[in-house]
Amino acid sequence: MPEINFIPSFRKSKIVQLCILILIEAAFVFVLISNPLLCKQVFTNQYLFTLCLFTWILMIFNQITLIYDLVKLRNVSLESNTLKQNAYFDGLSGLLNRNGLDKYFENYQTSQSLENVGLFMATIDNLRQTNLSEGHAAGDVLIQNFSHMLESAGEGFGVVGRNCSNVFILIANDCEERNMEQFVSALMSQIDKYNEMFPATPILIQHTYLINTDKQFETIGSLLTATYNKLFDTQ
Repeated sequence: MPEINFIPSFRKSKIVQLCILILIEAAFVFVLISNPLLCKQVFTNQYLFTLCLFTWILMIFNQITLIYDLVKLRNVSLESNTLKQNAYFDGLSGLLNRNGLDKYFENYQTSQSLENVGLFMATIDNLRQTNLSEGHAAGDVLIQNFSHMLESAGEGFGVVGRNCSNVFILIANDCEERNMEQFVSALMSQIDKYNEMFPATPILIQHTYLINTDKQFETIGSLLTATYNKLFDTQ
């Protein structure tokens, strides 16, 4: 869904209108209070009172409509954010989904932008067996727990996502071999601790990675394909 870019500027204009209206109302009241003779004439002159009354009603009505517009704008903004969440984030894992990853991959339009980019890819090796033996609810738990570990291990290092039902990736800029190995070590450490706690339903993964150190990949698609082939050729 395209971003609704007009909302912030439209909200600002409404806030400015509301502030100006409040200042006008305050100035109106101040003039009446500071001029007792004028105030007396307003309440003794029927035509002047009617004119002021209509003016007050109009200002109050405008203030109410401006506040209503601001509330509706807030609701539209929240709804837009929810739709974007649904469009770009996987509902089960909370990670970027395929659409979200494709959007992020737009950052890699040139071969220069791919220089030293590292791509980690993993699959939960026992997911299918867990779905068959324990049910899809148990398989969903494996996906959720592994996703949390992947996100935790990759925090501050790269962007993680669920590329398809059972393929998870991390992509990192300015990546070196030692950085990727540190990430893999941190991830495997979390998985080992999890499996010690839940030996009946462990998380078993296959994983691999490639780093574009010598610019052998000129497109993000070729890097993804090569990493995918390397992952499943090793199984």
